[in-house]
Amino acid sequence: EIKLAGVVTVFNAFSVFTQAIQVRIGQTTVTFKPDRKGVAQTENATFKAINASAYGVVYGSLMEFELTLRGADWLAELRRLGLVETRAGTAPLAVPLTLRVGNAEHTTTAPIKLTGK
Repeated sequence: EIKLAGVVTVFNAFSVFTQAIQVRIGQTTVTFKPDRKGVAQTENATFKAINASAYGVVYGSLMEFELTLRGADWLAELRRLGLVETRAGTAPLAVPLTLRVGNAEHTTTAPIKLTGK
């Protein structure tokens, strides 16, 4: 699993359920369509807008989110990028991450650390 938490700019009174949210690491992409609670799930990924109101609206122009990516496709992408050794305990890694919210694209480098087997 890759677990990420972050903050991204959105317009004020942003309705999380009206826009698709796309996450890309390298060439691997997943697209979410959050519900009114700000949650979306696919077979290998989960997205949650932490600060969405009970009606699915984010106020204040900043959306806090949690993202969990799991499965062989994501691990294979990290290996393809040359970022993962075959065993746990490697040094923290910097993963190129693109988050698209509607038409707005945000790009960053997210620090992660490999744990587990």
